Amino acid sequence: MLDCAGEGSRPERRISPPVVAGAYLDELIGSTFVSTQRNPSDAELARMSGDLRAALDNPASYHRDPAPLAAPGVSFRPARWNRRWTYEHLSFESEFAPRPDEPGAVRWGRGDTVHGSALRHGDGTEHPWIVLLHGYGMGYAGMDLVGFKANHLHHDLGLNVAIPAMPRHGPRRHHHEDSLASLDIVQTVHNLTQAVWDVRRFVRWIRVATGQPVGVMGLSLGGYMTSMVSSLEDVDIAIAGIPVVELSMLIHNHAPRPVRRRAERHGLFGDGAHTAMGLSSPLTMEPRVPAERRFIFAALGDRMTTPEQADVLWEHWGRPPIHWYHGGHIGFIWLPAVQRFIDDALLGTGFAPGPVAPVAATA
Repeated sequence: MLDCAGEGSRPERRISPPVVAGAYLDELIGSTFVSTQRNPSDAELARMSGDLRAALDNPASYHRDPAPLAAPGVSFRPARWNRRWTYEHLSFESEFAPRPDEPGAVRWGRGDTVHGSALRHGDGTEHPWIVLLHGYGMGYAGMDLVGFKANHLHHDLGLNVAIPAMPRHGPRRHHHEDSLASLDIVQTVHNLTQAVWDVRRFVRWIRVATGQPVGVMGLSLGGYMTSMVSSLEDVDIAIAGIPVVELSMLIHNHAPRPVRRRAERHGLFGDGAHTAMGLSSPLTMEPRVPAERRFIFAALGDRMTTPEQADVLWEHWGRPPIHWYHGGHIGFIWLPAVQRFIDDALLGTGFAPGPVAPVAATA
């Protein structure tokens, strides 16, 4: 393992069993990503192209401040997963909608309910909160709680933990037919804008309802969300894991080759798509989180988001501490060094209080 912090640039990748295994797993996941994408007709591609041209003619800011949640705000109820994990199911209303005059707005439909999972100390008013932002295809309590090692963050680091599901993920998956990131670039911008809106709305609720510090940490697509939210909201710490920042490039690379060729003929890739995605890109905004509280970890053998994406964010964020590990996109799950890096960031900045002493028994 390599732990390159501060001014260190990306180290040279070594061919090793973890790198090879990680690359194989990344390719398997990438093929699954491709197989789940819809194959749009030429008429749909033409409609997407028209929306894209209209969006570029009026590149207004997509990121409005979300309205405060009306009482009772966020609902929490006891839940259990796999008979072993106890947690709380959280929910609140998104109430997001594109502006009526935006391209593609008429196909959006109504706002849905945000669902997620949480681990709180008491009522959440005495410990800091870490809002965890999941990757593509996640959003289910069991997957998220295990993938983020939520119990460790909660019990050993003394944090309140919340994992809201993004639009079109987890319990929200069937609200719309399309995936969050697709060839429909304008729809993807709307999806990302709603995802950012939802997280910001939740972060603001935490501050008002609990008075506690709030941090964000994300994986992959959640790394993208982390950099977006920390550029639009005043959070206390931001940790971007295996982040993607050039989402249009990711969509292009993972689209089935025949569909990609047809989409290119309709002008759905290239400068236009890149410019449209810039309406919802962390690289077009300056981070608001303090420089000493920005952290990144990334994989040298990543074949999903690629190491270059982490490089770009590292430069944009002012070269903060970064941890590079030998392995693939999701290899961090099995690497203690990555968890140590995360723990050191949370504890070293004073954001996490550390283990909570058990309450002494009374006579």
